[in-house]
Amino acid sequence: MDDHHLVQGLLDSVHAGVYGGAAAESWNAPGAVPLLADDSFELCFPVQFGATVAIDPRADDQVAVRWANKLAEFQQVSLDELTVGAAPTAPHAVVAALRERGCGLGGVAITVHTDVPHDVGAAAAVAIGSATALAVRSVYALEVADDDLVELVAGALQVFGVAEATLGMVGASMLGSSDRAVVHDRRCGSLTFAPFDPDSARQRILVVDTEIRGSRTGPGVEQDVAVAAAIGAGALGARAISDGLGAPVVALVPIERVRPVRAAVNREFLARNWRQPRFLTTAQVRTAQRTSHERGSSAAVAR
Repeated sequence: MDDHHLVQGLLDSVHAGVYGGAAAESWNAPGAVPLLADDSFELCFPVQFGATVAIDPRADDQVAVRWANKLAEFQQVSLDELTVGAAPTAPHAVVAALRERGCGLGGVAITVHTDVPHDVGAAAAVAIGSATALAVRSVYALEVADDDLVELVAGALQVFGVAEATLGMVGASMLGSSDRAVVHDRRCGSLTFAPFDPDSARQRILVVDTEIRGSRTGPGVEQDVAVAAAIGAGALGARAISDGLGAPVVALVPIERVRPVRAAVNREFLARNWRQPRFLTTAQVRTAQRTSHERGSSAAVAR
């Protein structure tokens, strides 16, 4: 049994425990990283870490959100009181955006599980928003095309305060796969695909969480040091990125250089008496899809 089945089992158990019955559906969406970005283009790729959302339609107009990782937290708002700008959570913001678009939906009971914390470089908030949107669209059979859903989620998350929720990042979470990246043309807003298969090329995407938190206008010295150390140790490329309040770095690394790159970054941080960074290494990528622990079935987003 792999980790995804274990997560699904935990989510099923928590959802049934807090809402009194099994979820109608569960959807998983990966996080994403921006491998390249400038004023004109952004190239984003999904990572293996992400979020799974269990969902049930409700007979009333309440939107309830529970967190499998934080059982004490519970937020519930009625649809009539819910707006994107005043949403208490990312799932609430997405539901509000769908309703403001004119989609016919009622209340929902949602339970969220995330693989990694926020701010570390895997865009957990983007994964949560994407999984929520896919789950709500499916359970209410909403007629919203993939591209429109990506745009809606990106807009809702940006209003909610998720700066990294660009069209490219949300597109990679919803529509990317292990052999293709998503290209966002910032000039016209279009999304296209580019062949990219790091696993077949024996490469890994390495995310470095510098452990730095806080608002900033540009890359910090810790990110600069991590980028230089990674490239010096054999990374094919590396760049500073942002994730919430975090200041991570993403690098593309040949498999045989992953350990040397990690050691080099650790060494540079240790030499400066900085907190040691954390690392996430992405191998196989899981495409956004509906999951079912009990039936063993799944359905990927059609594209």
